Amino acid sequence: MAYTLAQVDNLTTDLFIKGVALDVVRENPILSMLPFMTAQGKQVTYNRQSTTGSQAAWKTATFTQIGGAVPESTPSTGQVSTTLAQLVDSAKVARFAISVKGDINPILQFNNGLKISALFETFQDALFYGDNAANSNEFSGLHKLVDNTLDTDLDITEAASALNIVNLLQMADAVRSPSLYLSNRRIAARMSQAQWLGGTVGTATVQNISTSFGARIKDFGGTPWLVSDYLTMTETDADPPVESGSSNASVFAIKLDAYPTMGGDGVLYSQGPTIIQSPEGPFILDPMPIPGESSVAIQYYWFVALIVPSRRTVGRLRGITAAAIAA
Repeated sequence: MAYTLAQVDNLTTDLFIKGVALDVVRENPILSMLPFMTAQGKQVTYNRQSTTGSQAAWKTATFTQIGGAVPESTPSTGQVSTTLAQLVDSAKVARFAISVKGDINPILQFNNGLKISALFETFQDALFYGDNAANSNEFSGLHKLVDNTLDTDLDITEAASALNIVNLLQMADAVRSPSLYLSNRRIAARMSQAQWLGGTVGTATVQNISTSFGARIKDFGGTPWLVSDYLTMTETDADPPVESGSSNASVFAIKLDAYPTMGGDGVLYSQGPTIIQSPEGPFILDPMPIPGESSVAIQYYWFVALIVPSRRTVGRLRGITAAAIAA
């Protein structure tokens, strides 16, 4: 008699692929573009020019006759200190499972990969919405660092209205030729829509937005336009915006590279947003017994923060609704 299907099943082994197929993939291209800097100790201190607009407060250089009075003044700077924040996570593994399995390495490899990813998920959210004043355990993100102490042109609000191209260009001019624009997918879609429908953007700058059917917007005015899934469409129009609570969004204009701003040899530089971290970066503590429990704990740490040494390297346009863009 032929084998039955049940008997065949008993003699075969189903294919099992190790790993996890992620259903949700969130993109944040800015993370691969921001420079990383290692820091010894628990904080970084730097001097930042106090006035972001005119130098009139301390610039006394003037033309004078030979032998005339020589003016004097001292540049005004402000010292800024940023403390590295401790980003942590952990996982428990039963000692019984380890003893039965014999080799814990497959468990560690699987667990460590996902847990380090979880650290990066939390970090990328704080990269925009972290607020050390609201939560002393986290670092301040771009929204908090780009605050209302900046020039007006660097922090513009649409006041719960559609994205206005004039405001966008005004902010970009204040940053002095940004390296990129950054928004969520909804606002990027509105920019693409304007081109396809021949609206304000499509008519005026059709050569500056490189799109093709089925592709998202690539640039505006020759400047790359990137999309981050960590920028929400639920921001409040405040300073700084809160991640959820309303139906607004923001667009950032960011200058990434350090570039000379003064002097023939470029002795003074503006520096864009920079991620600082402890020398070891994200690290893992080997499994340790948990007192009173029949498990071991694997702990994950990352000491990290964000700094903006030069204010004029980041601009923000906030309070943008999902409506079609305006002139």
